[in-house]
Amino acid sequence: MLVQEIMTSGPMSISQSATLREALRKFDTFKLRCLPVVADGAYVGMLTEQSMRHALAGGAEGTAPGSAETLRCQIADFVQHDYPVVAPQLTLLPLIDLLLTSQVSMLPVVDPENGELCGLVDSLDVIKTARSLFHD
Repeated sequence: MLVQEIMTSGPMSISQSATLREALRKFDTFKLRCLPVVADGAYVGMLTEQSMRHALAGGAEGTAPGSAETLRCQIADFVQHDYPVVAPQLTLLPLIDLLLTSQVSMLPVVDPENGELCGLVDSLDVIKTARSLFHD
């Protein structure tokens, strides 16, 4: 079984030029733990709940923590560019290994040919898939 068969397609994302205020609104409205960041349709990294907290608590360079000025800063400085990703053609076992070793619960699915964000896959997707395999 492949990642593309169990992933959530068309995930919500945010532009790297978005402000912290826009990102915070999405995090709060949709109860997100992380949010893929894109530029010109290509995946560039992940904005996590932890990086958002850090940005708001520490303030962006030259701004006061949690200030209106901080909220107007672009998220580009807070994106985790080294966040692990998987390809749609990856099989389940390497996916499970990556989820375990990276200690994250959700991974962006990125097309290796064009860098486009295809979807998201999380540990719950894997558990649901395993359940269906045992149930059938």
